[in-house]
Amino acid sequence: MIEQLQFLRPEWFFAFIPLLLFIYLTLRRTRTSASWKTVCDPELLPHALAGGNHKTGKLPLIFTFIATALTIIALTRPVWEKLSQPVFIDTSALIIVLDLSHSMNATDLQPSRITRAKLKLQDMIKARTHGQTALIVYAADAYIVTPLTDDTNTLLNLLPTLESELMPQQGSNEADALELAARLLDQSDITHGHVLLVTDSASDAAAKNKASALLAQGHRLSVFAAGSIEGGPIPLKGGFLTNNKGAIVIPKLERDALMQLSQAGGGLYVELSNDDADIARLSRFHVVKKNTATLNTTDLAADIWYEEGPWLLLLVIPLVAIWPRRGWLVCLIMISLPITDPVYAFDRDDLWSRPNQKAQKLFNNGSSKQAAILFQQADWKASALYRAGKYAQAAALFQTLNSSDAQYNKGNALARLELYPQAIQAYDLAIKQDANNEDAIFNRSLVQQALLEQKYTPNLKPGDADENQQEREDQERAGGTPEQQDDQQNAQDQQDPQQNQQGQNVIDAEQQDEQQNSNPGTPQADESSQEEQMTDQGETETDTSQQEREQSMTIDAENTELSEQQQATEQWLKRIPDDPGGLLRRKFHYQHSKRTNKPATDKPW
Repeated sequence: MIEQLQFLRPEWFFAFIPLLLFIYLTLRRTRTSASWKTVCDPELLPHALAGGNHKTGKLPLIFTFIATALTIIALTRPVWEKLSQPVFIDTSALIIVLDLSHSMNATDLQPSRITRAKLKLQDMIKARTHGQTALIVYAADAYIVTPLTDDTNTLLNLLPTLESELMPQQGSNEADALELAARLLDQSDITHGHVLLVTDSASDAAAKNKASALLAQGHRLSVFAAGSIEGGPIPLKGGFLTNNKGAIVIPKLERDALMQLSQAGGGLYVELSNDDADIARLSRFHVVKKNTATLNTTDLAADIWYEEGPWLLLLVIPLVAIWPRRGWLVCLIMISLPITDPVYAFDRDDLWSRPNQKAQKLFNNGSSKQAAILFQQADWKASALYRAGKYAQAAALFQTLNSSDAQYNKGNALARLELYPQAIQAYDLAIKQDANNEDAIFNRSLVQQALLEQKYTPNLKPGDADENQQEREDQERAGGTPEQQDDQQNAQDQQDPQQNQQGQNVIDAEQQDEQQNSNPGTPQADESSQEEQMTDQGETETDTSQQEREQSMTIDAENTELSEQQQATEQWLKRIPDDPGGLLRRKFHYQHSKRTNKPATDKPW
């Protein structure tokens, strides 16, 4: 027992410091009062000392020390024995099956049946704090939007994008939807699940058989009906939906068929209401079934410490019982005073967080640059770098990962850098590893289109016009245009004879200048040196101004090129359609192409 003894809250041992200090000060004060007996008559001390001379023994002090020490030890939570406890897992599962046929667009419920149903489902999903949830949509065929997951945020993000236009083929096939829900429960090893069918009709007899099969497997089917008995038209672009005879279709709520379907599935039948009574009724039904069937004991066990500290308080009770005597409540007040939290320059929660956990908090709060520094996992670090705009570093880090998602993210980073051929290669690797990666297929098509547009666009360098203009200016400063230079050459040829006649005179003048320059201190020599200095200064200033003009022109060319690249990128991003349900539409059409086409029904709504 001794070798297993440990304390869960050892920091409480620091409370012995103020306790010992209190005992020391109390004993010191007792010795000080006793020293007056050496200078004063003991019989006069009660009358001479302020407050009298109260005789207090050491027994109360001993009781105070023992009671406080036992309380401190109890607060440290001493343990030395472990107890094995079974682990319970909440296996409650709810599969929402949503009808996306045209009849759900009827306007008998404003603004439409599907809109009201999605708002109700959002409230229901937000209220689910335990268990797993999945979402299936159906029309002529059924498709999985999200499998069973405890991440309700994903469902809440995808739910508003669900529209009847996403479905490849219209119809109302509840049987296939319920079969897909049963298959999803079996794949997840759920023994007691709940299926919630959100629809307005159930005319297919096969749906009742599927509901009975669900009940036989231990699952229950409830129906959440959306619509009214009167019904309403189905709006389309340019009018309303009509049947083969040209009459406007008015789909009505098939209440009797839906009630029979819920009875066959062993669940509830609830109609959509204007208040929260419908959601509350379904939620209570789910909670009851969860408490009775979905808390399963696993083969795992968790060891917990059995605390022995509370037993020490039984020894403290008799000692505290005598404290109501005068002067004995001081110790009790000191112990009962609240202990203020110490002030530190760092967050106490971060002290117990790993670097990845700290980085995750920063990542969720939008501080991607700081998160990229703290992340130790390569995939999260690369994602943080991507969000921080460091696409080159993110692409290099994604290169070290071999998963399909990593190659897809690498392609996105390269696309941001406008390295379209490399981005397409990354998307190809992602699709090769996961043929169902719809995001990679979609982004590859966009990048391929951008690459084609870039290939067939004339490559005009932003600085070409400025360079031609600069060449023309240089030619003008050097002697004009080529035509002007030819005219000047002809004029010089005509003047050559005159210059030859004046050559001798020029030579004589030069000889006189040399004789004058040989005499030091003459005015002509001073003027000549000043002219040379002024000429040198003028040449230096000309060179400096020429360099400044060249630098300014280079900077202007770079800014022009950068602005044109930004404009091209923005225009490319604007060409991407704002279609949040586009990925789901492509996913459903792709899965539909892999299946056998179903024959057209008489009621394609």
